[in-house]
Amino acid sequence: MRGLRATLIAVAIFAAPTVIRAQSPPDHLNLCGRFVSEAANAAPEAPGTIAAPHRDEPPPPLGVALGPRKIAVMLLTLPDATRSITPEQARTVVFTGPRSANAFYREVSQDRISLRGVLNPVDGDVFGPYALPAPATRRMCDLGGWTEQAEGRAAADGFHIAAYDSVVVVNPYTAACPFFGYTTYGFPNTVWLNGLVLTGIVAHELGPSCTSYEFEPFDVMGESPERHFSAWHLYLLGLLPSSSVKVARKSGTYKLEPSELSRHGVRLLLVPSPDRNPDGSPSGWIGLEIRVRSGVFDDFAPDDPVVRGVSVRRVGTPYLPDTGEDSDSILLDPTPLTGPSDAPLQAGRSLTDPVTHVRVTMLGIGGRWARVRIDL
Repeated sequence: MRGLRATLIAVAIFAAPTVIRAQSPPDHLNLCGRFVSEAANAAPEAPGTIAAPHRDEPPPPLGVALGPRKIAVMLLTLPDATRSITPEQARTVVFTGPRSANAFYREVSQDRISLRGVLNPVDGDVFGPYALPAPATRRMCDLGGWTEQAEGRAAADGFHIAAYDSVVVVNPYTAACPFFGYTTYGFPNTVWLNGLVLTGIVAHELGPSCTSYEFEPFDVMGESPERHFSAWHLYLLGLLPSSSVKVARKSGTYKLEPSELSRHGVRLLLVPSPDRNPDGSPSGWIGLEIRVRSGVFDDFAPDDPVVRGVSVRRVGTPYLPDTGEDSDSILLDPTPLTGPSDAPLQAGRSLTDPVTHVRVTMLGIGGRWARVRIDL
């Protein structure tokens, strides 16, 4: 979900729209992170859940099926709207532009994930705009009703809901909807965009957001406009090989390499908390990564703190009632008074996470490596 900080509470309590989605057909891609098949022997997990780790094993990846993701975009117009998104604007941002959401996913996945249409596989499927009767739209946010009407109108233009993995519904901005982007999960998933069709918002809403996320500047699942997924989210998506993920089970010195460039080194270092749950599993995890300037979207400046330091996150953490945190990825900031843009740990600095009690010391960094000290 993407919105202004001031609207976060309103977004959190916003009631889910009453859009009914069919159960998954066999071997259907659920973008919340599950590949569901009738051949599976075990009962499927609920969308968005992560199996409990055993001892010092981290939570497993979400099991996303790689390859083309079939997307339909529907454009709506409302009676009180002053400006609407055109089909060509939507097509450019989602499918065809050099900085489109499709280009983002192809870059970050090294061409293992792409966005395409069904009727128009190359240029994408954009339906509408459809003028819908929506009385009192300034006082109500009828996402379910609008979507039902739009899908009915789009059926005459060749839209078949079962053919798509996600449906993106774009309405002109209305203050009655307290968000810029909002997603519900089913088959297909539905993404609503409130007046803004931007690459970062589309990529964010189509991302692994069946998990929660923390608002940070270095991950598209946070509040960065178009930055790559963090190494943790790449891991959840199945885009990091197991050889690139290391679990630091004891205190010591460890070497990291950039998640964007390395093929054989450690790209994600996971540190289990020494505190244990009743079943013996770690009470939380720390995830460490380094970043470099890479591609079109991770175009960091040479002196940006994120390419000169180690990013430290508390990951795979459940809701913490004492802090109000509810996120699978929380960027730890040793200098909170200056904002999160300089949160990556610089050489010679240390931090201790008050939740997991893991201490991290940044020993040094080169062009394509960093060394850290972990104390458990």
